[in-house]
Amino acid sequence: MFSIVPYRYSNNHPVRRNTEVRDPFNAFADSFFRSFWGDESASTFKVDVEDKGDHYCLEADLPGMDKEHVHVDVENGILTISAEMNEQNDKNESNYVLHERRYGSVSRSFQLEGVEEQNITGEYKDGVLRLNLPKHVEQPKSNTRRIELQ
Repeated sequence: MFSIVPYRYSNNHPVRRNTEVRDPFNAFADSFFRSFWGDESASTFKVDVEDKGDHYCLEADLPGMDKEHVHVDVENGILTISAEMNEQNDKNESNYVLHERRYGSVSRSFQLEGVEEQNITGEYKDGVLRLNLPKHVEQPKSNTRRIELQ
């Protein structure tokens, strides 16, 4: 069996839950933006997963990210894709009118099941991360039992 399930941080913690009760504004704002943006915020990236038969192909759009700042980690059945952008236009002109910078980081995690984690491969090209996730093939269990003769 296979599944890639988005892994989400749980708010089901007694201390956080009590804090949210005491802070109705944050609870309202969170629910408003969750409903406005959907479950994902604007700071996440889109991922497609396609079944290719013997493996799954995961594609993540990470436009504008340098390969050196894109990371894929697998730990305890959790696949995490993270990326960071730090773009600064250093101008030595003293009379510039506008000087823009961009910084941001994104991260998504997925729970893996039925994937051979040690054989995952990937590439990053033209702003698209492609991962090949080989399916774990279980050997069929035989119901045949050999009887030792005496």
